Amino acid sequence: MLYNTHNFKIKSFAGQDTARPELNSVFITANETIATDGFILIKVDSVKEFDIKDYPLIPDKPKALANFQPFMFSKEKIEQVLKIFPPKVSLPILENVAIFKRTKNIAEIGSTDLGGYQGVMNRIVGGRFPDYKQVINGIKNERCIDVEMNPQFLKKIADFFCGFSDKKSIKLSVPVKPNKPLMFSGERNKQRAEAYLMPIKTTE
Repeated sequence: MLYNTHNFKIKSFAGQDTARPELNSVFITANETIATDGFILIKVDSVKEFDIKDYPLIPDKPKALANFQPFMFSKEKIEQVLKIFPPKVSLPILENVAIFKRTKNIAEIGSTDLGGYQGVMNRIVGGRFPDYKQVINGIKNERCIDVEMNPQFLKKIADFFCGFSDKKSIKLSVPVKPNKPLMFSGERNKQRAEAYLMPIKTTE
């Protein structure tokens, strides 16, 4: 499968605890990449726009792998992966990287601009990645209220409360009725702040 930079920028969601290397890593499968610190879990699908069979053949390298055993790379190695994306390409498919090697202990991620090859080969992280599918399926099997919103507006509100609230949490109130504003609230020394975010309207 193919992966773009978004698949690896999720490294910032990995944990900081070096005693738990599985949380200090990005989990890479043929279908997606996943990272979690135990509080936030993020998943990004692999690129579906192109077929792995169309990725150029590279001299002295095997074909890019379509299927492989999932593995973990430390977020330090993922930082190296982000550096091998070609700055300029002649074909859109070359904006992506692929998996070129996966053995019992080693994996290699590489890219090409047709003029050369860059790769990151390293030992995979040992241990077992958390059962993220259990988390995801647990949500999908529940009755949820879907609200579509502008992420830039959401970030603006979150940034405000990060500087305002003297607690480690704020409250989010989601109306049951559609197309009603979401309310965020927090307190600081008994001073209360509320923010209301209008959702992107949807039709029933």
